[in-house]
Amino acid sequence: MLRINTIDGERYLTLVLEGSLAGDWVPEAVRAWESVRQAAQQRDVIVNLYAVSYVSPAGRELLAAMCRAGAKLSGTGMLVGALIREINEQEGPIENERAVPDASHD
Repeated sequence: MLRINTIDGERYLTLVLEGSLAGDWVPEAVRAWESVRQAAQQRDVIVNLYAVSYVSPAGRELLAAMCRAGAKLSGTGMLVGALIREINEQEGPIENERAVPDASHD
């Protein structure tokens, strides 16, 4: 199961993913991502991965595509932290929690 929310701030638009980014949930996340990209206009997009518990290869590809499109991935922990480092090495800089402001207070 994957819960998908957005936080619409003045400077940032945050896509919040919680749960398992796998299976039938990946296409749902793609739709949410496309919607967020359109709504962002000139704002930065942050993808909050703090509560993600599993990412399939298809989910990983989606996150890499988000990064290539300019989104900032944000999260910590063994799974998410390692995933962010891996994508960072392959795709370019990705922000972690220390570099990405808390968009929930925007």
